[in-house]
Amino acid sequence: MDCFLEGPSFDRQGRLYVTDIPFGRVFRISPEGEWEQVAEYDGWPNGLKIHRDGRIFITDYKRGIMLLDPESG
Repeated sequence: MDCFLEGPSFDRQGRLYVTDIPFGRVFRISPEGEWEQVAEYDGWPNGLKIHRDGRIFITDYKRGIMLLDPESG
């Protein structure tokens, strides 16, 4: 499957989060290399940053700045 990954950022558990711009997806990669899709929506997520309190802020070309709950997606 095609993808265009951006915005790598690690959480406090050592998991890597990345955005997939053209498909509006956010992935989480465990320290062991396991991939999990956290969210998918109608947008173009260009990047993300994780706050020390666990909130994930996404910069999205179509929607502006968004907030992602990593537990519920």
